[in-house]
Amino acid sequence: MPCIRSVGQETNREQRIIVVGVGLPAPKAVSVIARRSFDQRSNLQKVDGLLRSPAYCGVARNDIRVIKKMDKYKIYLEVDRKGCCMAHIRELPGCFVWDRTQKKVLERVPEIIKGYLSFLKKNGEKNASVPKKIEYEIMETQKGTCPVISGSKAALFSYDLLPPAKAFINQCIRWMGYNRKELLKKVGKLSDEILDWKPEKKVRSIRETLYHVANCDLWYLSRLKDFKELYTVPEYPQEKIFDKLKKNREVAVRVLKKLSAEDRNKINIPRKWAKYKNEKWTAGKMLRRFLEHEREHIGTIDKTLGKYRKSIA
Repeated sequence: MPCIRSVGQETNREQRIIVVGVGLPAPKAVSVIARRSFDQRSNLQKVDGLLRSPAYCGVARNDIRVIKKMDKYKIYLEVDRKGCCMAHIRELPGCFVWDRTQKKVLERVPEIIKGYLSFLKKNGEKNASVPKKIEYEIMETQKGTCPVISGSKAALFSYDLLPPAKAFINQCIRWMGYNRKELLKKVGKLSDEILDWKPEKKVRSIRETLYHVANCDLWYLSRLKDFKELYTVPEYPQEKIFDKLKKNREVAVRVLKKLSAEDRNKINIPRKWAKYKNEKWTAGKMLRRFLEHEREHIGTIDKTLGKYRKSIA
């Protein structure tokens, strides 16, 4: 299976990338993968441009310091067959906007970015200042996917192809901690009655949502590799959901901190626990979805709590 490997000094902006099994130097090598991953020739130049960016050339610059200097945020869109749209903000992993139409999504982008920056600043990211005006540009659009819709595929964007630096992985782990802190603040003191309440039969209860979030901590890791650590976690009954959340996250963080250069550079097509047999995953895509997914379900829990309060009013 082909994987991207960096060659030469990490500080060299003209760093070459080789695709093992293809043997082509960048930018042509990455273009080959990009063309296989999504049929959009106009995006190939953007992939090549990313390779020369100091944030993605093996230099540990994928961190919050980059946010402070942003002139325009780079937006990546995926639109499903019904027109539902999800926007991903490249410089802010975990920050996304979802709505029923692309127009509505783009209208909400500035508001969501400001909210996410405020969230980061509240959690101690000192350089996450909130500008008065947010500007953005659409870098890439993929059609047919929208992972916020349950059971859907997730896009592999051009920037997902680039190996994450260790500093960026550590940043993502830190931001995962912010997400978990917010989640537990919302649900940690809820009664069993509220945890198990359902607004509708086919909708998950809050407890079931938490169980799903905990399972996905390990599932996202398995998209990259069948790590042996995934089989060391005991099975917890639903009444022990908070123990499960804690244990699964501990394992996830431990694995992420030890990702090898091969793991960070590979492109994987998982066969186990895979609904879509040809879906490509990289470390970059895995980290992005790891952060986005928990924030998605913080939102669904908020909605469930709102409906519960209305039901008893």
